[in-house]
Amino acid sequence: MTSELAKRNEYISLVLLCASAVLLVALENFMFGPVVFVAGLASLLYSPLQFRKNMVLIYWAIALLSIAPINTSTEPSHAVLLGIPMAVALFTPLLVGKYIYKNNLVRFPFNFRRKWARKEILYYLLIVFIAYLIMPIILQTGDTYLNWNITSSPRSMVESFVGLNTVAIWEEIFFVSVVFGILRRHFTLLQANLAQAVLFTSFLYNMGFVGWCPLFIYIFALSQGFLYARTNSLAYVLAIHLSIDVILHLVLVELHNPGLVPIFITG
Repeated sequence: MTSELAKRNEYISLVLLCASAVLLVALENFMFGPVVFVAGLASLLYSPLQFRKNMVLIYWAIALLSIAPINTSTEPSHAVLLGIPMAVALFTPLLVGKYIYKNNLVRFPFNFRRKWARKEILYYLLIVFIAYLIMPIILQTGDTYLNWNITSSPRSMVESFVGLNTVAIWEEIFFVSVVFGILRRHFTLLQANLAQAVLFTSFLYNMGFVGWCPLFIYIFALSQGFLYARTNSLAYVLAIHLSIDVILHLVLVELHNPGLVPIFITG
């Protein structure tokens, strides 16, 4: 197989991977989604062995997420049913890479002790302020906030806060570290980032972020990928995501219980 043909097959597999995520995870289309998914797996047969071995782990994760009950319920039973496939999707590439492939395919460089540069601090403050301004607007578009059920009870607010942040931690570790990390072994930084952002957005679309949310999520996922590539610090991208989720939670509480958190000037 020529290198040109092999590279073409790799691009085809990447496109089919993204299409599978959109159809199966985001849209839950089980008519055409499985067809595209199988076509993607078939395309791996015509790709180099190392590429095939690495990409099949991401396809495996897509299959798991397609059957996971992705929604905003905070019931303990739902947390278990959703948490199991999410955990398997996360740890399979790690364990397979370490014990079967023996190539350290997946790493989690948190780098907690790394000092933030001044421009990183300024970016952090800027992105959090932008989230404060636009979050109330985009969550009201198409009544997106109604996909969550948050009452004024302390239990409801604690459960929703813990749920949002737990999922946020998983998203950064899985999509930005695992998926992006694997894709960067075979594609350019831009190509890998564009693809991981599709998977990232597909998951959150099914989670309930509809309306204008997918556009902003895709841009956010791209920025997180570039920041991770630049800083090699999961701690930094997690700090950004978790801070934004604090704002997200406060907005949801206010929209469901007007006047309880009267701190927003937009929306």
